[in-house]
Amino acid sequence: PFYLGVYTVPSYFLLLVFLVVPSFLGNLYAGPSFAATQSLVPVKMRAFAAAILLFIINIIGLGGGPQLVGVASDLFNEIMFNSEDSATALKYALIVASVLKFVSAYYFWMASKSIEADFDRVEEFETALQQGKLNTLLPWSLWKDNWFVRFCFMCIGRKVPTS
Repeated sequence: PFYLGVYTVPSYFLLLVFLVVPSFLGNLYAGPSFAATQSLVPVKMRAFAAAILLFIINIIGLGGGPQLVGVASDLFNEIMFNSEDSATALKYALIVASVLKFVSAYYFWMASKSIEADFDRVEEFETALQQGKLNTLLPWSLWKDNWFVRFCFMCIGRKVPTS
């Protein structure tokens, strides 16, 4: 809701007032995201998991976000303003992008419902990995030839089980 104020108020002072809360809350997701990511992988894969998370955040957020806002701005300009007022079209595209943060918040909330069960599964996996009983968790025939599984075993310094 604060971004709506940022993009619609007429004065710079009010714009700065409305910008305080989103600036503070804008990166509040980062701590829990990295903590959950690193808690859901084996210890030897934490740096790898953080790197993958950063890659995905940057590709989607910094690569796709501005591109999609620009495309939306062009579409609004053609459909609503007939190429007369591109600044207003950009304002509406940014408002739509800021409303999409609620979708992100919804998915974070949905993920929070299962995080405890996910932590339990990771603990079960690590215990089975240490005891050499990995086959009891999943049928090995379903995932023994998966290149990503082999890559993960290589990253944590373990031999891939053969049976």
